[in-house]
Amino acid sequence: MPLDGYALDGFGIYGPLGAHGKPIKNSQLDECHGMTSKVMWVGKMQSIFHYVTNNQYPNTIGCFRGTPAKPPKPMQM
Repeated sequence: MPLDGYALDGFGIYGPLGAHGKPIKNSQLDECHGMTSKVMWVGKMQSIFHYVTNNQYPNTIGCFRGTPAKPPKPMQM
């Protein structure tokens, strides 16, 4: 799975294929649309928690597993 980006809580967002190139289904994911599996992280395969994008609702993150960072305040003009 390629790393698509990072959620506000710092966990990676990968998708949508798992082992052997098979699509990941919601039944394999937790309530936040994540799972722990081997992914490429810091140059090597590691078993870590990450979110998954797929073609089943909610398609991406359903909730945060970690504590989300506060987004920066908009600039005043």
